[in-house]
Amino acid sequence: HFQEHIPNSYQARLVSGADVKAPTIWRILSEAGKSSISINVAMTFPPERINGIVIAGVDAPGTGSQYTYPPELAKELEDAIGEYVIEPGIVEHTRRGRYDAASQAILFALEQRCKAVEYLMSHKPWDLFVVNFRATDNIQHHFWHFMDPTHPLYDPQGAARYGDCILQVYQRLDAWIGALRRRLDAGTALILVSDHGAG
Repeated sequence: HFQEHIPNSYQARLVSGADVKAPTIWRILSEAGKSSISINVAMTFPPERINGIVIAGVDAPGTGSQYTYPPELAKELEDAIGEYVIEPGIVEHTRRGRYDAASQAILFALEQRCKAVEYLMSHKPWDLFVVNFRATDNIQHHFWHFMDPTHPLYDPQGAARYGDCILQVYQRLDAWIGALRRRLDAGTALILVSDHGAG
């Protein structure tokens, strides 16, 4: 989980990659002489030194930290794609009712993540490539009440404006995955996994 209860207290602490006890799949592959790229997977900060690349996920304090391995990758990525976004920070927008800004932030982070994958996939060696897209999670957590008339907080006026925001994210990601699939050779397996549903 993202937090861990501190025993004998009512407090919790944030969990990070430093708490991971078992070897990661990219560590196992590194020791077998294989190369991996891991992008935006939770609990990967600080990024592990592996045979390959790690771009830390949600537990990273931000792009001002050393969030990549190797460290110089952050600058290379910025030169190649522009700003990289670990987390779009939309909670502050939605708390203040700024749903336009929240939607734009989610879509921008998604576009930049797609650009990062395309750049690294075509410029770096890899045997395993893992990427976590958080856009579907973010958009559903904050926009479901605009889409679903049975939601207890359903907002008909907001629905007219934001009711298709979830659909837009899924359409964009589906189109991108379709294009990626067409680029992969027949010997490469493409696996899609969801950490949970929504509703």
